[in-house]
Amino acid sequence: MWIILDYRSVLEIKGADKLSFLQGLITQDVTKLTPERPLYSLFLTNTGRFFCDFFVVLKGDSVFLTPGIGWLESLQKKLFFYKLRSDVQLSSRTDWIVAVALQKKPVVPQKGIVFQDPRREELGMVFVGPQEELIKVTHDQQPYEAHRLALGIPEGPLDLESEKSIPLENWMDELMAISWDKGCFLGQELTARTKHVGTVRKKLLSFLSPEPLSRKDLLFHPSGTEIGRVVSLYQGEKEGFALVNTEEMPKDKKVFTEQKTITVNLKYPIFGKI
Repeated sequence: MWIILDYRSVLEIKGADKLSFLQGLITQDVTKLTPERPLYSLFLTNTGRFFCDFFVVLKGDSVFLTPGIGWLESLQKKLFFYKLRSDVQLSSRTDWIVAVALQKKPVVPQKGIVFQDPRREELGMVFVGPQEELIKVTHDQQPYEAHRLALGIPEGPLDLESEKSIPLENWMDELMAISWDKGCFLGQELTARTKHVGTVRKKLLSFLSPEPLSRKDLLFHPSGTEIGRVVSLYQGEKEGFALVNTEEMPKDKKVFTEQKTITVNLKYPIFGKI
């Protein structure tokens, strides 16, 4: 069964300079992109903040990006701004979708592009192409949400804040979104400094609550010190992601909402600290 991610869109990039153009802007190394090896990457602000995430897929003479649908127009404008005299053409593919399949061997369509999610093998397969090519589809994203929460893996359009989130606080290095070996990219200076010099005190952690929470909820240490906040909610608003100061987090990973009304259990992702 293919699960349609209606919060993602498809942007097609053509032109002789498309790869060199992207290489100077996005966080992944486009020289490693092949039709058999898609990438997961970020577009950052010039101050190194997260702007949007996407898969980078090569097929024929085109490169396809899959940004959140709410970021598509802004991303197009930013890319056009940096295009200058580069031989690059940008077009939104409103006739294409992004879908995922959690099973290892889904029914593979004849057209479109199917690939293993480059972030983690556990995330399954990804399809980018015309919806009519898929035989078994659903718009119910709850199984995918539950799977991501169990793994502790965020989705940019749902769990990160554009122009505010810091990539390393959100595990983007662990999710293969950043190449540390390539040349310059937009926002590189702060990102590289954070990795090599700075200390990342806050991390995005999944959580489980016995009662529904809200996006406005703050999280507190048993001593009463504020150490985090809820950033996204799923599963009846009892599960989601929170940005937490892990240096002050209690060892049992149990924190509280204001006035200790609700006990919230935090969890590191499968690749994070135990």
